[in-house]
Amino acid sequence: MIDNDRMNQLVKSFFEDHDHGREAMQNATVTENICFISYLENNCIPKAKENENDFDLQYFTEYDIHFRMLTLEKIMKLEKFWIVISKATGHFYTTNRDIIVLVDNSEADFLINALAENNFEVEIREIDTNEFTAMIEDLPRLGIKGVQFSDGKLRPMIIPRDTILKADETKATTNPELYIESLIFLQEAHKFGKEGKNIGVNQDSPIIKAIRNATYLVPAIVQNKKGNQMQVKYPFLNTNVKGQKILPVMTDHKEFEYFVNNSVMKDYASLPKGQKACIELPFVEILRVFSTDDLFAVAVNPLGFNLIVNSGLMEQASKGVKLTNNPNIKVEKNGKEILFPEEENSEENLEENSEAEYTPQNTDELRKKVLEHFIKTQQGIIDKNKDIDTEEARKKVKKAQDKLTDFKKQLETLEASDD
Repeated sequence: MIDNDRMNQLVKSFFEDHDHGREAMQNATVTENICFISYLENNCIPKAKENENDFDLQYFTEYDIHFRMLTLEKIMKLEKFWIVISKATGHFYTTNRDIIVLVDNSEADFLINALAENNFEVEIREIDTNEFTAMIEDLPRLGIKGVQFSDGKLRPMIIPRDTILKADETKATTNPELYIESLIFLQEAHKFGKEGKNIGVNQDSPIIKAIRNATYLVPAIVQNKKGNQMQVKYPFLNTNVKGQKILPVMTDHKEFEYFVNNSVMKDYASLPKGQKACIELPFVEILRVFSTDDLFAVAVNPLGFNLIVNSGLMEQASKGVKLTNNPNIKVEKNGKEILFPEEENSEENLEENSEAEYTPQNTDELRKKVLEHFIKTQQGIIDKNKDIDTEEARKKVKKAQDKLTDFKKQLETLEASDD
């Protein structure tokens, strides 16, 4: 955290000699730059507006933009970053649809404790430049709008993701709204759980609208195929509890490929290529499967944030959705075709706007399996490269060792929470 003397020195340099002030900002640390930008935005610009001084307002605004771009250039040259991860999702902690990236970790504990006071549990993970770039490239898929750069304590500098790295318009993004709303919802559900409460949802809740409007990618087993028609069945997740069938669905192709090639799905992965298919289904067809296969739940990105759409969420999402017979999809149960009567979902039912409580499901066992898989993968990289005497091999080993330590720490935390 920048001290007051250093801040006063930067302010003095800027106001006494603007050229010297620019030079001072170029030589300052990223954290000092962010602090000075905060000073411009919270003191200088508001004061100019209050005094109706258009000259000063334009002057400070232009410098604000200039110093923001200068600071972003510095950020992109950093070798290390620290990202804030939500323990509720195992993914980015999101606030106002932004993620938080620390440009130094001097005040990481302050941030962790501040969020903990509001019952948001987070952890800090270190990443390198390449991982940071890959993360920014992936943000459109996740529905993330921007990045809040900080040291964990000072007011963050918020930069829209497209300002950092322009999104590739050729890459299709599927369901970013469902992705970001799932992260937000699961964070809030975990917070409510810490407070001994369940989170309430109704048909107008953002998460319910996102569930209803999404198109899902579903792994399917092809039974037979003839022309454009094929008969499929779906692999269900095994919870080891009788009557708890869970349908895995994914938000996008990246999540789909990761899921079907993970060791958790080794039986599905071992099927011949012609027997596997990725089926895209709108919510109404997911509801059809839910209804006809007597599912316990649908798991959205089960190896990612793992949103469990149980009967409570499904009931809210299905309000206003009528299950009619789809001429392109034939539904069978125990070898018999199922037909859906027109009078289902009566007007009386559609007008209901009651609220349902959502209780987060315990998915620690699934997370453990994923972490064990990660640990095995990183150990394999280390064993493969440890005896190779090249700079590239040493970098691979170092990177894998760092990740291995991180994954083991996460696994230990999970196992400790069971005790």
